[in-house]
Amino acid sequence: MNALIISVIIVITIAVIMFVIYPLFKSYTDPNHNKVSNYVLLAKRTRIIELLYDLEFDHSTDKINKADYLTQRNNLLEEGKNLSEQLAHANEDNIFK
Repeated sequence: MNALIISVIIVITIAVIMFVIYPLFKSYTDPNHNKVSNYVLLAKRTRIIELLYDLEFDHSTDKINKADYLTQRNNLLEEGKNLSEQLAHANEDNIFK
């Protein structure tokens, strides 16, 4: 009788350990990953547009000199262009899925 109880406890323990460890070995791909990354890209692009408006306002109120304005504006425009291209490629990839 003791051997039977010990065997059942061992089997249950092994089953519980396998149940707990199984997710660690399973590869998981999130089906919403592309949607989330698109939202992140859109949020970044929106933030860059806001920064451009703020930069334009600072320049119009003479809080920033022309050289700094042009440098920062060109950097933001370049970053915005890159984000728009990434969004376009992400949308092209999602069209056929």
